[in-house]
Amino acid sequence: MKKSFFAERSGKEIEELEVKKLTRSRGLVERLLTMDPTTQALALYQPLLPPALLNREVPQWESAKKWLKHGTVIKASQPQTQQEAYACKDIPLAIRKRDLDKLQAQREEKIFDVGYTWFPVQGPDRRTRKDLFCFVPESMRLFAYAEMCAGGIQVTPYADARKVSKEGARVICTVPSRTKKQSRYTLELVNVPTEGITERRAIPWGIRAEYGRAGEPTHKTFMFGYRWEHDNRSSDVYLFAPHERAAYLGLIREFWKNKNNLTPLEMNPFMLLSKQGAEFSRRAHNNLLIYDPTTNNFKGGLRKPYLAEHAILLARLCASEGHDATFYWDPERDEKIKDYDWSIPRA
Repeated sequence: MKKSFFAERSGKEIEELEVKKLTRSRGLVERLLTMDPTTQALALYQPLLPPALLNREVPQWESAKKWLKHGTVIKASQPQTQQEAYACKDIPLAIRKRDLDKLQAQREEKIFDVGYTWFPVQGPDRRTRKDLFCFVPESMRLFAYAEMCAGGIQVTPYADARKVSKEGARVICTVPSRTKKQSRYTLELVNVPTEGITERRAIPWGIRAEYGRAGEPTHKTFMFGYRWEHDNRSSDVYLFAPHERAAYLGLIREFWKNKNNLTPLEMNPFMLLSKQGAEFSRRAHNNLLIYDPTTNNFKGGLRKPYLAEHAILLARLCASEGHDATFYWDPERDEKIKDYDWSIPRA
């Protein structure tokens, strides 16, 4: 059972609001942004998942899980080699903005991307890194919980070795669990950029995490998946979990506040939500139902969005509002991440 900080409205509670029926997904982003989340809700009677994926004989939860593992992603227009990275003047944020702003050229209802991917340009581990849109708010919410209720994310950097300038630092972090009575996760972030030198341009593309004896979160363990049969790329993809993303936020805070070092922030490879993006996510969790003809578990066939659908919604938000208004945290505009409101909207 999740801790109260992570509570959301149930499907039944959403149905008790003033529910507006929608027969198409075009314009859904605007409707979520402009509605009153304390009294209103939306019921969408058009699938958010790709039509080709849907089959009345297959439950939509199964199709959603498959799409989260195998669905389309946006690939980073990044340097291809270490030398290209050294010569590249763009930080990951600028590259990410360039890539995600391309969503604005697409029709909202035709967007089904679930994440953003990149690959390392140095070192033996060349697995593709996959960052799911739906885990962006989850990680920021977890960071807020750690800061507000659990004494923060504990960060112990090992950034003094001679190879740090080229390979990045190794940083031990402990992150709270979202589950009641569950102990903290201990993980090591590897290939963390901490020095403001040329080599830092190649380091963040290879970031990853290694977990301690307690192991990794269950949802990450079961998120592996083989690619489609016709896809000749490797099935071995490194997926970032909310706990790893939250750990990096704790790392940014530690280096910025206590070491006056902005390099981890400047070279941050992860998307961060604006305050508006976080509010949109909160509404998608607390004010939206989707009609699902493949289930008998919900009254009237209405249920809350699955993770894959939440990822699609965030991609569509980016298409509607642009990268800077959604997947970019501006400390002057948005204030502190820990102060974002993740609670159930109340009158």
